Amino acid sequence: MNKKIEYKILQILKTKLSLDISRDLHMHFDEAEAITEYSLSYIDTLPDSYIELKNNIKSFIVINLLSLVCKFN
Repeated sequence: MNKKIEYKILQILKTKLSLDISRDLHMHFDEAEAITEYSLSYIDTLPDSYIELKNNIKSFIVINLLSLVCKFN
């Protein structure tokens, strides 16, 4: 596949993923986008489905939030 097309598809996927996460977790789109970028940089292999990828990122967010709460409690 052409590199430009692959890049566009990846950008659309990241935007859709960020939008879904922001809606699911009631957070601003910009925050969800930043967290999506950050968490995708730590994933070695992509999951088989979009839903699995979204759940992995949501789990990443929840675990980090809980660790922050415990740290400052």
